[in-house]
Amino acid sequence: MPFNEEDEAFICDQAQFNSVTSKREDWFGVRGIELFSNRGDAIRWFESGKFYHALGRFPEALSCYYNSIQADPTYVDSWINAGVILSTLGKYHEACSCFGKAIQINPKDPDCWYNMGCCLVKLCRYHEAIQFLDKALELNSEDFMALTDKGYALDELGKYQEALYCYDKALSINPRYPIAWINKGATLQKLGKIQEAIECYKGCRRNIDPMEKNWVILVESIIRKLEGQIEPGRR
Repeated sequence: MPFNEEDEAFICDQAQFNSVTSKREDWFGVRGIELFSNRGDAIRWFESGKFYHALGRFPEALSCYYNSIQADPTYVDSWINAGVILSTLGKYHEACSCFGKAIQINPKDPDCWYNMGCCLVKLCRYHEAIQFLDKALELNSEDFMALTDKGYALDELGKYQEALYCYDKALSINPRYPIAWINKGATLQKLGKIQEAIECYKGCRRNIDPMEKNWVILVESIIRKLEGQIEPGRR
């Protein structure tokens, strides 16, 4: 397993999960919800959670996912989605507990490993994050998001060439993924390759969906800023 004994104890600590789930009413004031005990009810709670999740109503969604887990503790998707919300709320250690439990239940699900890796990136635990992302890629070599997050972790460790390799591979799979383009451009800037970075950002502008206006505005802003830094005679 690509994690150390401390991490294994952390993600496998059922008592810790019980502590987390027992707090859900304290966190969100959600009371009076009847709990059930079979897969059908787990699925219904999960679907309700997805509904609230899509609306950005995270407290209600998280409560539904926890009830799904209580109905069926082996329902992996509820563990993953609960972890995603906890991560969104900045509760990274609790999110890791959820992803770790999901890995225990189904170690062949690449999403479990990917989400754990992303959460460890948020905790700046880059070496460990790479190990989990590598496992996700072992299970799904076409996961361009895992490649992009691995590239970011490598960049943060100063391994710029390896990071660029990950970004290029991610973009070969999905050239319309703006985060890979932008992260690649940022790495090229760190290497002092400003013209290459500009071309990278222009590549992003050409390839991403023009309807994604926030990305387009961001990329155009970066391009203008970098072009202003280059001497006219060197363009």
